[in-house]
Amino acid sequence: MCGYGYTVAGGPLASFFASDLIHRLFHTDKIGEGTVFHYADTYQECLDLARESPDEAVRNAHSLQYFA
Repeated sequence: MCGYGYTVAGGPLASFFASDLIHRLFHTDKIGEGTVFHYADTYQECLDLARESPDEAVRNAHSLQYFA
């Protein structure tokens, strides 16, 4: 993905099937176990969430997607 100019911080999360699939898998009961939610969306919002509310950041769908 990065070989084509994609960056995690600057690229849309749904622009590649693999990264979008990760997000969708987190919403299934088998993977997310009902604990993954939406608290922040953009890269900067996820960084802010990690600083201000780490308990939510570890369960935020986009934070997990950025990390993966």
